[in-house]
Amino acid sequence: MCNFERSILKTKDMRIQSLLLACFTLMASSAWAQCDNLFFSEAAEGSSNNKYLEIYNPTAETIDLSGYAYPNVSNAPNVVGEYEYWNAFADGATVAPGEVYIVAHGSADPAILAVADETMNFLSNGDDGFMLVQGDETSFVVLDAVGDWNGDPGSGWEVAGVSNGTQNHTIVRKSSVQGGNAGDWVMSAGTSAEDSEWIVLDIDDWSSLHAHAFDGCGAPVPGCTNENAMNYNAEANEDDGSCMFDNACNVDGVEVEASSFQYVPSSSARASGGRHALGAADKGLLHERLDLALALLVVLLELERAPHGLRLHQHL
Repeated sequence: MCNFERSILKTKDMRIQSLLLACFTLMASSAWAQCDNLFFSEAAEGSSNNKYLEIYNPTAETIDLSGYAYPNVSNAPNVVGEYEYWNAFADGATVAPGEVYIVAHGSADPAILAVADETMNFLSNGDDGFMLVQGDETSFVVLDAVGDWNGDPGSGWEVAGVSNGTQNHTIVRKSSVQGGNAGDWVMSAGTSAEDSEWIVLDIDDWSSLHAHAFDGCGAPVPGCTNENAMNYNAEANEDDGSCMFDNACNVDGVEVEASSFQYVPSSSARASGGRHALGAADKGLLHERLDLALALLVVLLELERAPHGLRLHQHL
């Protein structure tokens, strides 16, 4: 009989099972599909109190707005990146599939109020950032944004290359946009009419209010949607589980190393109470056992990762 002392796996921060769970969670979050939640479809800051926010539901289900809100800051926030005012939707508010929900200033033009679902008298003057969120005041996910919570932009934010596009203008989401910007206002606003998600209209142009033009979600394009993966497909909109990750999911959590291999024949260990130098025969048997152990380890790791398409680099 033989006894082995071995240190094959060195784990940093987590075990392999924890890593697999983390990778699966990361992949699942990256596969978050478009057309699955609300987003701002239009916003206006016009003459007098002609202001409103329009929210579109691209999904196939009626959405209960009790789990959503549209918090904001006023000019420069007290704490950069944090909201100052939590604005919940009216009790019982819902938005049907393919429909819009409009929050308007209480003193807006009668044409706006005629289609408004609720009123709120502290809408943006052009330089107040509003976000659409899901959750509650202490824990929420940002779905979309008009402006940001990073500081006073002056009179307003530039949109599609238009100076102060959020002031004295109406901005309309392009029909090709399928979801919110998750708070990335800079990307969403863009720098030109071509790369912006918005179309900038003149002041008091409400011609598209209460009916959002939407191209639909389109046919699914399967592929790897995780940007951290080696085979990320920017064109894919439906994750097919094919993502491959270098260095164990790019989480610097696990290193597989071979070290501290020591062979202790049981008879000698019992006689001497410890280890002894390896002879030629011992070394040959040790190498055979090590080869077998490492082969089994590789098979085990591959079996654990096969369902998720993960690949682990082994540093042996």
